[in-house]
Amino acid sequence: MHSTDTYMDINIHLKLRVMQQPRRWAAKSTALPFYRLRLKYIIPLRCQFRFWWGRIFNITSNPLNTQSIPLWQQVEYYLKVHEHLTKRLGSAHAQKHLSKSLFFIVFGSNNILDYSRSIDQNKPPKMHVNQMTTLLKAKLKILHTHGARKFMVVGLPPVGCCPAQRIQNETRGCREDTNTWTVMYKEALESMSQELKSEVKDMSYSYSHTYPLIHGFIQDPASNGTATFP
Repeated sequence: MHSTDTYMDINIHLKLRVMQQPRRWAAKSTALPFYRLRLKYIIPLRCQFRFWWGRIFNITSNPLNTQSIPLWQQVEYYLKVHEHLTKRLGSAHAQKHLSKSLFFIVFGSNNILDYSRSIDQNKPPKMHVNQMTTLLKAKLKILHTHGARKFMVVGLPPVGCCPAQRIQNETRGCREDTNTWTVMYKEALESMSQELKSEVKDMSYSYSHTYPLIHGFIQDPASNGTATFP
């Protein structure tokens, strides 16, 4: 089988978005899970894994928790992919294969929103964001242990400026307290990034600063070609 470049989104229950894959499985009747059907035939030349928009903490008391997949579960999905590739390719080839993949990490906004809803404000915000990055760091190390080498961690935009936050403000402006917590998380994430680089020598790690760019656009939309920001 000749594989093409493939994109795997871990987030959506491991329903892999696959470019130009053979569809031999489509006509077969089976009760196997969707991801197992796809994985049976896919050994892509390159993969990009995306871990995003879930919660770092698994807050089961939050009724909105069912709308996103927590970090721990997304990591479990990846471990299934790792297990499959190891069986198909062998340990050495699977490691070489995964070391070429790029792992996108976008986490934290849901936990900041949870905090803003007073779900977990019984602890100081600094402690909250430090616990977030500590758990995230531990999960990144698990990914590294199972073949991941190239990471792109994307920082959060001004979470307090999202519509769900702005509607809570009488002026319909951004919630500055939520943005303050977002900046705290950004700083903790940057610190964690430096620690991770020093602890794991064979990891390629990049951090993308999105907050200043988007915050600047919101504060001064005219300079970006927009008269007002919604």
